[in-house]
Amino acid sequence: MQLTLKLTLLFSLLCFLNIPSYGGENVSSDENNISSTEGIKSHKVTREEHEKNSSQNVKEGLTKKRKLNERSQEQASESLECNETTIPLIDTPGVENAQSLDTSALNLNPAQSNLSLAFGYSQQKQYDKAIEEYNKALEVKELQEENRVMICQALAIVHYNFASAYADIKQYKKAIKHLNKALEIKEYQGENRAQANQLLGMAHNNLGSFCYAALKKYDKAIKELKKALQIEEHQGSNRAGTQHNLGMVYVQTNQNDKAIKNFNKALGVNEHQGEGRINTLLSLGNIYSETKQDVLAMKEYLEILKFGNTCSYYDEALIKMKDAIERISVILQPTNLQSPEIATIGETNEKN
Repeated sequence: MQLTLKLTLLFSLLCFLNIPSYGGENVSSDENNISSTEGIKSHKVTREEHEKNSSQNVKEGLTKKRKLNERSQEQASESLECNETTIPLIDTPGVENAQSLDTSALNLNPAQSNLSLAFGYSQQKQYDKAIEEYNKALEVKELQEENRVMICQALAIVHYNFASAYADIKQYKKAIKHLNKALEIKEYQGENRAQANQLLGMAHNNLGSFCYAALKKYDKAIKELKKALQIEEHQGSNRAGTQHNLGMVYVQTNQNDKAIKNFNKALGVNEHQGEGRINTLLSLGNIYSETKQDVLAMKEYLEILKFGNTCSYYDEALIKMKDAIERISVILQPTNLQSPEIATIGETNEKN
């Protein structure tokens, strides 16, 4: 009776600790997930052996959890780093997962089992296992070319979906890794390829803006944002958002001329409207104000006020507009026109 009670308690503890777990690579925001074990083959054991094995599993599980906690204290995970942004940036929307390509119905005896498994794993979002099975199928020499092309396309879609899952939890490095693997597959063409390039552009944007910039690794941030802008499919509001984010990084590094250039490029995109446009107008106005170019600053603030008093930053733009008017009015006072400092401000505004 006591032995039965012990076993019941041990089983409950095992369920609570989730030991052992098994399956493929987990798409999780925790970079330090412990590799899962393979399924345990069923076999008969005595009660003594079962109790001994269960106790050992509990000890191992507690040890693993302790080591995991220690590693978590030593270094922050990538997903947490990405959320600690300190400058106003423009996010880019995600892209829905591509539909899995059903290769399970292909009548290919040598690779049939691999294809069936691959499709099943893909449907269950166990993308690492699906990739493994598709690669095994491609190793079959007897495959006809048309079937090989279809399998390659399916493999690329799995890489895309894997990347999309990582992007959703802000693990952009892993997303970029799988997107590049998808784009390396020459059979991956048409709308699917364009969609992958769109997601690649957004991943580079977010890696630069919400990871590297937030961590003040500005050189890496600029590099990633420029990579996004080099992608032809990275257009519209997404491109404008990247231009804005690049401008904000230049603001942080006191490169005002480059910041102004990128803000103006963002404003030149027709799709850059609404809150995103207001954010860029305010950032551009602030640079002009800080560099004593009040006439240009007033122009940007006035554009924000045209959106009405219900828009974000309306009050801030109104206050800064008044400040710019006051500075200009001071310049126009005859008693102050001889001041060297006022003269410098006046010359700057006259040029504008």
